[in-house]
Amino acid sequence: MAQIFSNVDAPYGFLLYRNTGKVAPYRTTRAVVATRTDAIFRGDALNTAAGVTIRQVAGSDVTGICEDLVLAPQPGIAEGVVSQYYINTTEAGSCIVIEDTDALFKVQATTAAATDVETAADLVNTDGDTTLGNSKQELNGAAYGATGQFMLEDLVKGGGLINDWGSNADVVVRIVNL
Repeated sequence: MAQIFSNVDAPYGFLLYRNTGKVAPYRTTRAVVATRTDAIFRGDALNTAAGVTIRQVAGSDVTGICEDLVLAPQPGIAEGVVSQYYINTTEAGSCIVIEDTDALFKVQATTAAATDVETAADLVNTDGDTTLGNSKQELNGAAYGATGQFMLEDLVKGGGLINDWGSNADVVVRIVNL
């Protein structure tokens, strides 16, 4: 049956799709300092090298995916954590980060074809949604090749999704340099 609708352009960052290992994916908590140039959102690709957690940009190693946030208490406020869904550039906190070579993530690609499977690509680093706190990073389908931050594994299938190869395809990827 032919697909009636095209893929929806709605990037959502990197979400855990499944783990190919025998146990749950390895998660760890990483500190986030308040001196960064980018806010951090759920679903962002991160680099935690040198003990500093930053939102990753294209071309540099990704060391994990931010699965959730632990926000630091706001000074002088007895109620506890800051009431927002992302870690702003001036705030400290922590990320629960998936750092597992067996973890597969779903992400929207700018474009993808069946012939791109088992090739690598970098991410497109877009600021996240400050209302909902979700990442808007996506896979850069304009530059599949031998090197990149993520390996394209497959098209996301099932779940009642309208999803097909082409523009804005939801795909399954693995982090390359973990």
